[in-house]
This record gives sequence, structure tokens and C-alpha cells, in this order.
Amino acid sequence: MAHYFLRGVQADAQMDGSSETFALLNRLLALPGVGALTERAPPAETQAPVLPILFRQGDIVLRMFTTVATLDTPRDVTLQKIRIECFFPMDDATTRFFP
Repeated sequence: MAHYFLRGVQADAQMDGSSETFALLNRLLALPGVGALTERAPPAETQAPVLPILFRQGDIVLRMFTTVATLDTPRDVTLQKIRIECFFPMDDATTRFFP
């Protein structure tokens, strides 16, 4: 998950070149253990349109997947890099956890 998120912020920093995005990237890389992620190869990637995620806290285990839709067009400044991320349960136990 961390590789996925860090790679996205790095790509954004290279693409938009804004000082805010570079500042976010630098803050992330300063967090304990995050800088070391850039020294290792990312885990094997698939081309699936979803990213499975496991959340665990104590006895609670939630299995979800996320999809990210990016709206972007060079002709309309109002649609410049709008992202919508949605999380969906992957199993019945996770579905029951959310009312």
C-alpha cells in the first residue's frame, strides 16, 4: 500500500511540478521507514483496476478494495486532477461491519 501511495505522489510531483506536491513528497519521505521504501523494488504489480487492502486493529479485520477515478482534461481547468477514491467491502464480514 505504501509503495502504491508513494509512487502516486512521486508521479504527481514530476507531472505538475508544484511546490505543494514536492512539499508533500518530502514530508512523506521524512516519515520513519518511508524513505527506505524507495530503496527496494516495489512488490509485483498487477494491472487490475482495483487495489485490495486489509485493515486490522485488534480483533477487527476488514478486507476492502479501492478504486480511484481521475478526472483530468487540458481543456477545462475545473477538471484538473480531480480524484475520487471509493472503498468497497470484499467479504460478508466487512459488509456487516458497516451499517
